Amino acid sequence: YHYRATEVLKGAAPAKPLDLFLDSGSRRVLKAHPKRSILLAKTEEGAWRRLAMVDDTLLVTVRDILRLAPEWQRPGTGRYDYFARLLGHDQPLLRDTAHLEVARAPYAYLRTLGRTFPRQKILAALSEPRYLEWFALHILLLAQSNDPRDRKRIEDSLRAAERLELPLHLGAWATAYVEIEGEKAIDFLEARYLRIPRQPDELREVVAALSVQGNGGREELRDRIVAAYGVLLERYPDKAIDIVGDLLTWRRWEMADAISTAADRRAEDLKPEDLGKLRWFVAMAGRANR
Repeated sequence: YHYRATEVLKGAAPAKPLDLFLDSGSRRVLKAHPKRSILLAKTEEGAWRRLAMVDDTLLVTVRDILRLAPEWQRPGTGRYDYFARLLGHDQPLLRDTAHLEVARAPYAYLRTLGRTFPRQKILAALSEPRYLEWFALHILLLAQSNDPRDRKRIEDSLRAAERLELPLHLGAWATAYVEIEGEKAIDFLEARYLRIPRQPDELREVVAALSVQGNGGREELRDRIVAAYGVLLERYPDKAIDIVGDLLTWRRWEMADAISTAADRRAEDLKPEDLGKLRWFVAMAGRANR
């Protein structure tokens, strides 16, 4: 009921028996399937930790990850490209790992991926309830479809989320709607979320969608997004800290008065570092406008 090292994938071979208990269930599986093994890793504290039961398919991926890790430290899309090939894989661990990795990719990369990713795989994932936690990724990929049925699905889904006040995947549906409809979509989000009372989690999702599009999506819509941010601040001055980063990046100093007013009105409620960030934006705007 103890582990024995059969192969070292990285690092030195263990100098002594592994101090980790092998449970009876895993032992029975290993006896019944001799080609399977269990992947272990040593923590920084020197303790052994079980990661997963693996077969030959999984081991190929593990070896690839170790081999390519130095290359992935450099800027580029290599890491995302590798895991994008594994989206929808039959092996649950590979499928989940691929989703986690690709979901971290910048939106600009997902836009490119969505134009070549098989539509049927996207639809299959969105029709499988057990993949619910990964729906956001596939919604963003679906936004690159030119099929009128997909575009209608995006609009209908967002309008249903608005009507039912559902925050789940709202950010993804809103991002996708702006992708396909541009200013029309922003008009809708402004009217139905930014100008009327909404729950904080709904607002957070909508603002995130506008930010994503302004930073790595339809950047030509920045003027309209900034105008929507102005509407947001009129009703929700506490959201100034959520948008000031974008305004700094985009060097949109015309919002300085609105940010200054928001900072004054919410000064007592803000963390010192957040208030400092708002004040710094106002100061930077003043210098830029001299």
